[in-house]
Amino acid sequence: MGFMADTTNNHAAFIWSVADLLRGDYKQSEYGKVILPLTVLQALKAAGRRLGRPVEQDDATRARIAAEHAEGRSLRSIANDLDADKVPTARGGLWHASTIKRVLASVELDEQAAA
Repeated sequence: MGFMADTTNNHAAFIWSVADLLRGDYKQSEYGKVILPLTVLQALKAAGRRLGRPVEQDDATRARIAAEHAEGRSLRSIANDLDADKVPTARGGLWHASTIKRVLASVELDEQAAA
C-alpha cells in the first residue's frame, strides 16, 4: 500500500508541477485543456523521445552542416557553399541561413534525445 501511495503522490506532484508552469498564461479553469497534453509531452521527452518536426534532410548533409558550424562558419557561408555545391534542400529549394538554423536545431534535438 505504501509504494502505491508514493507512486500516486509522485505522479500527482509531477502533474501539479506542470500546472505551476501554466500559472499566468492560463486561467485555472483552462488547465484541463492543456495539462494532459503538456504532461504527455513532458513524459515522452523524459523517456528520450525526440519531439519536434520529423527529420527531412539526409544524414550526410546534416552532418556536414553541423561540422561546418562547429568549425565556426556562419550560417550564411554554409548556405552559400551548399548552394554552390548544388546540394538540395529537403524540399528542393535554395539554402538560407534560416534553413541552416533549422537543421542545426534538428541535430540538437537528436543529440538531446540520445543523451
